[in-house]
Amino acid sequence: MLLANIFLLCWHYDRLKFLLPIKDPQPVNLPKPIKYSNKFPIKFVLGSASAVAVIIAGVISMSTYAVMPENSNGDCISRYEGTNRTTAAAEFCDCVHNKGLPLDTCLEIYENTPDDVATTNK
Repeated sequence: MLLANIFLLCWHYDRLKFLLPIKDPQPVNLPKPIKYSNKFPIKFVLGSASAVAVIIAGVISMSTYAVMPENSNGDCISRYEGTNRTTAAAEFCDCVHNKGLPLDTCLEIYENTPDDVATTNK
């Protein structure tokens, strides 16, 4: 929405420039062009698309951790039920929720905790 508003303000700059605190704006009567150029809208759309792509890339890069804490300790532990990392997950969740250590430290503890012993199928 912000990008659309900026687009409209730029598009109608010639009408709005008299509202800006610029020294002595002189009204200029320019002849109406025979053919309008699409140069500005195309550049604006490309710029807006690249801004959205950067935002999406930022959101994706923030969620690159394979292990993330949930909102509560119980939710965090239940996320790993049925895996071979329940002990490591319990240590990780305790580290984040109860001890309050930084995420990088807790991830290091998670990675250094050995896997649970796999049960043999009979």
